[in-house]
Amino acid sequence: MTEDEALSCVLGYTICNDFSARCYQAEDPHDVTKPHYHHGCLGNGGQFSFSKGFDTHCPLGPAIVPTSVLGDGSGLRLTTWVNNETTPRQNETTSNLIFGVKKIVSFISIGTTLEKGDVFCTGTPDGVGDTMKPPRYMQDGDVVKIDIDKIGTLVNHVIRTGAEHTVAPLNLDVVV
Repeated sequence: MTEDEALSCVLGYTICNDFSARCYQAEDPHDVTKPHYHHGCLGNGGQFSFSKGFDTHCPLGPAIVPTSVLGDGSGLRLTTWVNNETTPRQNETTSNLIFGVKKIVSFISIGTTLEKGDVFCTGTPDGVGDTMKPPRYMQDGDVVKIDIDKIGTLVNHVIRTGAEHTVAPLNLDVVV
């Protein structure tokens, strides 16, 4: 489909908290000189896809706002906060996406049949812990809050498997 046709199949927009298991992106997970080092992590030869596909790594919400309200989704302020930091980790506008929604949908449709309910994540603005100096990674008990203008706020608690939890798991109702 062309870029001009792309929005005709977009229901709307929501927030995606794009978590990554950084150690599974590692080319060599046993290199203790690298910030991703995690004892027992298998790595993945530098491939990013697997590290983003874990069961809890793509929370979405709080609502779907239709394209009739947001058009192509540009011009929306995205702000991400971790815990009680006084400065947001991310503070960017969707107008600065490398590729806009029309281009992304058009490109993906070249080799993928688009089905109702498909979700596309458009990318992550600068401010992720992996690129900070020094790198800062999510810890058990961290709270991540993402706000996007006209969509709302998504809040997630980081709960690591096997950790002594400092927060209770969130109870969510999921409609499938």
